[in-house]
Amino acid sequence: MLPVEMLYFDGHAASLSVNLNWATSQEANSSHFEVLRAFDGIDFVEIGRISAAFNSSSKTEYQFEDIRPFRGVMHYKLRQVDMDGQAIETYVVRVLYEPQGTLVRGVYPNPVPGGEILKVEWMEPVAGVVDFLLMDATGREVWSTESNRSEVDLFTSLDLSGVKQGLYFLQVKSSGLFEVYRVVVGPAR
Repeated sequence: MLPVEMLYFDGHAASLSVNLNWATSQEANSSHFEVLRAFDGIDFVEIGRISAAFNSSSKTEYQFEDIRPFRGVMHYKLRQVDMDGQAIETYVVRVLYEPQGTLVRGVYPNPVPGGEILKVEWMEPVAGVVDFLLMDATGREVWSTESNRSEVDLFTSLDLSGVKQGLYFLQVKSSGLFEVYRVVVGPAR
């Protein structure tokens, strides 16, 4: 008997998140499920952990909400871990996340040379509080700022001096919406 028999694993995009659902028909000695995500379908990083049923001979359903999805195609898989530490991974589920109500027309230059200004161009003039968060590939915050925009404008300039060369994800939040963009910080000129 297999420690865990999966019935299904699927995902779908919601307005501000990605919902993952899976079910098992039976579990024996199961500890937990690690939820893994990759942008490229290759380099998966754990973004969450759900306790398993341990021992069950009936259908058990699980769900996980990725509250920080990135725009575009996300790749997800599960790693089921037994009480003895052995693990097995599921197949990959691809979810296209395209939130409605786009805020940003573009982020440039991209790549941005190290120590230079990154410009955010808005779809329409934006006023009010806008939060910017720059994360590395593991989702760790490396830079953030808040802008209280009293004047309407089509551009915002972000000073990324001090941010090391690499691949990052810029999260932009305003008026209850948020979007994420891939940003590459290149070498200084």
